[in-house]
Amino acid sequence: MLKELFNKIKKFAEPETTTLLRHQIRFTTVDGKEHLFTGCAWVDPNVLRCTCAEYYLIGQKFLQDDDAVQYPMENILSIKFEPVDYKENVIPNRYQVYYQEKEIKIYEKGVDK
Repeated sequence: MLKELFNKIKKFAEPETTTLLRHQIRFTTVDGKEHLFTGCAWVDPNVLRCTCAEYYLIGQKFLQDDDAVQYPMENILSIKFEPVDYKENVIPNRYQVYYQEKEIKIYEKGVDK
């Protein structure tokens, strides 16, 4: 019984964690060419009330590819967000959606990294 109580206290003392996702954006323009953007920041989907793609596209007038060429949204036929990586056990910053690599703190077995 004492062990169960200790485990409950230990679990309560652990910080809340989340899983961050990184996407790449693959899009096709009206000339039929496919473009790729791999420079997306890490995103915490748990703070969103919509998909990561919907949130990213709010107010976007252009999409950029990896060659830094920007394409107007009117010239884009299709957009696909593809998850390419994830990080688990991240200590979230309250209400933060996007994270740069240097902002990410991983919680592992009682040690913040």
